[in-house]
Amino acid sequence: MMMPPVEPSKEDCCNSGCNPCIFDIYEKQLELYNKYLQSGEAFVEPDKNGISQTEYTTFVVTENMHRKEYVRYAKVFPFSDTFDFKLPSKWYRRGVGGLEILFGLVLAVIPSHKLKNAANIGLVLLMILAAYSHVMVGDPFDRCAPALVFFFMLSGRLVVWYQTSRREELEKAATTQNGNGLKRE
Repeated sequence: MMMPPVEPSKEDCCNSGCNPCIFDIYEKQLELYNKYLQSGEAFVEPDKNGISQTEYTTFVVTENMHRKEYVRYAKVFPFSDTFDFKLPSKWYRRGVGGLEILFGLVLAVIPSHKLKNAANIGLVLLMILAAYSHVMVGDPFDRCAPALVFFFMLSGRLVVWYQTSRREELEKAATTQNGNGLKRE
């Protein structure tokens, strides 16, 4: 039995000019559903079914859950209500993903400690944003846990860097006070 398609709300559209738009997909699904009601059988156009190369099966998308999640997270973006702006989910998805990749590459490839620490702080802020978004949309804890674990790992990296750089500074200051480079006991 074919179920009627779920009509998207106006907020589900990212307003980025997608082709096809979520409303186009809904209209196509509604058309297929009406044909099903008239004939009693699910209608599938064999030349447009790309699910299997060996056989044609009915494939009807009722909801795009992955995209809907980003729409939910974009709605709770910090200060969006305060400054009265709507962040399109596509920008949210691409912006956060692009920054995560950029910061990860900086941590892995760039030898400068200043750039590594800046990238580390950027990733810490992104993990805070991820945890905040999960909490604000009411996700269960297991959806928020990876962001929290990564947050603590990145924070630990900053603490270790601070401790080692501080120790090196103290040792350097101690050797310059002695004047001869030897430590006094």
